[in-house]
Amino acid sequence: MGSVQFLGSIRVSTVSVLTDKWELKGEAQVMSLQTIVHGLKILQQPEIEWSTLVKVSPCKLQIRREQGWGNVETIDITLP
Repeated sequence: MGSVQFLGSIRVSTVSVLTDKWELKGEAQVMSLQTIVHGLKILQQPEIEWSTLVKVSPCKLQIRREQGWGNVETIDITLP
């Protein structure tokens, strides 16, 4: 995880989300129940009481090589 900023009581951090096939970089924001969009199916799950929802605003997606070192493709993402 990268830098951490505080906006009011909500923490914002730079993050990387990794799988064996890709890496997504962006900004993560811990969501409070008051800021979550109502109607999400996750809100109906029993696990919501002990879960922390994180919103990731992506800025870069890197597709990993199946073998070897490096990335096959890097896609910069600009959101409005």
